[in-house]
Amino acid sequence: MMRRAAVLSLALWGASVFAEPLEFTGYWKSFLSATDVEDSYRRLGLWDDDYLFDDVERVRLKVQYSPSDKIAVGAHYEAVLHWGDTVKLRRELAEVANLPARPRFMDLEDEIIAEDSATLTHGLDRLWLRLEPDHRIQLTIGRQAVSWGAGLIWSPMDLFTAFSPTEIDREEKVGVDVVRLILQPLENLSLDLVGEPLDVEDHWTANGDDSSLAARLGTHWGEYDLHLCAGVVQSDMVLGGDFAGNLFDAGFHGEALQTWVDEKDQRDYFRGLLGVDYAFAAAWNPYVALEYFYNGLGENDAADYAVRRMESSVRRVFERGIAYNIGRDYLGGTFRVQPNALLTFQATTLANLHDGSLREFATLSWSVWEDLDLILGADVGMGNASGEFTSWNDEATGMGIGVPDLFFLYGKYYF
Repeated sequence: MMRRAAVLSLALWGASVFAEPLEFTGYWKSFLSATDVEDSYRRLGLWDDDYLFDDVERVRLKVQYSPSDKIAVGAHYEAVLHWGDTVKLRRELAEVANLPARPRFMDLEDEIIAEDSATLTHGLDRLWLRLEPDHRIQLTIGRQAVSWGAGLIWSPMDLFTAFSPTEIDREEKVGVDVVRLILQPLENLSLDLVGEPLDVEDHWTANGDDSSLAARLGTHWGEYDLHLCAGVVQSDMVLGGDFAGNLFDAGFHGEALQTWVDEKDQRDYFRGLLGVDYAFAAAWNPYVALEYFYNGLGENDAADYAVRRMESSVRRVFERGIAYNIGRDYLGGTFRVQPNALLTFQATTLANLHDGSLREFATLSWSVWEDLDLILGADVGMGNASGEFTSWNDEATGMGIGVPDLFFLYGKYYF
């Protein structure tokens, strides 16, 4: 506790010392939601009403100080107030549906308020030092975002944190505590090395089983960006690659990753995707994207989902935040139109090709002012009533739980 408080205080003090040059930005986000739990938590006796109503208020302050073009430090401080019905049920929901928070090396978060219907947490989601002795070498140490892969909806190559296929806000990833070295020995060749010290049981310590080390080699050939990746991620060996470029007038991309799991009694798996996207030169600027995702991590039969999800090698990647689906084959599509410069409608459909369930994620965004956006959205399950996106069932225990539908209003103000 004292170490965490000291790091938080030191980071905030450091930001205040350097009056200039200092880059300061941030945002406030308000998330109002109604979750339909009639066929899920209510059915299990966890909630008496049809809906859970919640409000999440989030403030993020970003500072970056660059005394020269060879060195920079940065920090993102975030405070989150969450009040509503989900907070009241947090213990029950944690046992039924929620995943534990992704483990990180540093302990930079704290809970200020922990009441029956409200929580207030704060902490640092970015805290890094960057050294760039010349344009061919960049070393960044600390909590930062790492994004690998070329996928638009899914991304098996994103080994450190990945967005959910129906992520509401893709503006910033959760920071991870890593040492990252980017080298560019040739103009057309780059090497990205990332090491993550970790112990899932405790902060500020690391062990070989939980830590990760991976490398991504990149080049450019014709109209395509090409990457190869290899490493060890929490004792699992991985090897893969991705590409992105143009196929005629359309975008064309793909990823492939083979994982050899650490457990001898559990199976290795392959994940890969192919996708195309196209922006039409027409009124309202229509845009479409399609992706096929093969998820060897998952199962063909919905009756096997629960058992597979509990295997240690599978739990590990879900808890790490780099896997979100437990089926085998998927087709995803995104459609977007802009009636004018202020309005954007987007819909993403996910289809589990084996169990027949669908997930529809749709948003209508309105740019009210230059610095203020409002988003009205819904995330609902459709299709087969006993599928991944609609209802989970465990035949061994006879337990079942519906996947709740979510309706929300999201406001963002930038400063």
